[in-house]
Amino acid sequence: MFLEGDLVLKSVDPVMRKMSLPKWTPKWEGPYIVSKVHPNGHCILLDPDHGTTTGPINFKYVKKCYA
Repeated sequence: MFLEGDLVLKSVDPVMRKMSLPKWTPKWEGPYIVSKVHPNGHCILLDPDHGTTTGPINFKYVKKCYA
């Protein structure tokens, strides 16, 4: 379960990873801050470096960052 304000890592787009990125490219990027959690299984993330938000991301493409 994710809460607003949690630090998380976001999965790199799997289509891009298979098609154009080298084999040893990291599979996770971030950290991001959970900006909004929706009860139907997705969240909006805030990039703290740029101050931008992502589109809705399914919970299966996000994991908690314990750093």
